[in-house]
Amino acid sequence: QPGKAKLDKIPQLRPAFAKDGTVTAANSSSISDGAAAMILSGEDFAQANNLTINARILGHSTHAHEPAWFTTAPVSAIRKLMDKLNWSVADVDLFEINEAFACVTMAAMQELSIPHDKVNIRGGACALRYLNPCIARPWYEAWRCESVYRWW
Repeated sequence: QPGKAKLDKIPQLRPAFAKDGTVTAANSSSISDGAAAMILSGEDFAQANNLTINARILGHSTHAHEPAWFTTAPVSAIRKLMDKLNWSVADVDLFEINEAFACVTMAAMQELSIPHDKVNIRGGACALRYLNPCIARPWYEAWRCESVYRWW
């Protein structure tokens, strides 16, 4: 909720997890109510019903490891997916790393050498709030294929 931020109070915020930590309410998302919907179908069904195909899901991946390292899990998930698709960062037009903490996105950008202008171009969860019901937000802006986009 950037418009409501009181910039003079940000330096006074206490860390959320550790006494000397860096994660505060200023670089984390709020939890908000929201909803989104999308229709997934097979290509044959879409064609038979004269539906416009806006995107194709080419692959997906997940990754989990020790909870203390949650901030780096998307790095491994993105690597797995790019390996599965035989893609590199250069092959991806847009990354959405929709996480509640800014450090998660920053870690992925640093570890994978992703340019800033390819990541969360409409804001990530911190800017748009973390909509728990569905993270299918702006499909009208870009089409999501798990952690990476490819314009068609």
